[in-house]
Amino acid sequence: MTRFAALLIFLIPFTVPAMVWHQGSVVLASGEVLTGEISRQSDDLILLRSAGEMKVLPAHKVRSFRYHDAAQNINRRFLALAAGTTAYYHFFETVTSGNLTVLRKQRMFRESIEEEDSGSFEFYIMSDGAVTLMKNFRTRYYNSIRHRLEGNGVDISSFDPNSPADALRLILLFNQLPATRPIAAI
Repeated sequence: MTRFAALLIFLIPFTVPAMVWHQGSVVLASGEVLTGEISRQSDDLILLRSAGEMKVLPAHKVRSFRYHDAAQNINRRFLALAAGTTAYYHFFETVTSGNLTVLRKQRMFRESIEEEDSGSFEFYIMSDGAVTLMKNFRTRYYNSIRHRLEGNGVDISSFDPNSPADALRLILLFNQLPATRPIAAI
């Protein structure tokens, strides 16, 4: 009995926190749209609660989902993508969209998303359906972006293409240019 009591005392601080739910919508891989309350459970699984039912939706069955995060006052959009060399799907949050879309994924999953800690995210660039790590920005995209921005009279001399923050700023500037064909990675 004393071992059980010691185990119980040890486990009390590790209680499971309550799930966080957000009103939103899910687009399934089939194109069907579902609405209700969404709870992120991992970077490859969400729950959808609607009309008294709960559905478990793995990333490979979802095209995208969105919700309003009232705690952070942010509208969040996620895409389900198979990135890298595997066909395993994960949810990536959309940071900005355009010719180049910037995505991010938490390094260590947490149901709540802490905006203040940018180091807790891995950033990615999506162009024409291909997803690459943001750390490859300089070698894969910078020269094309530099030529297009400078050709449109944008001074980029103060930007460091090795800095993720400046890479994001360059992508934001690039996405504001008049529509052009998608930029391909080198």
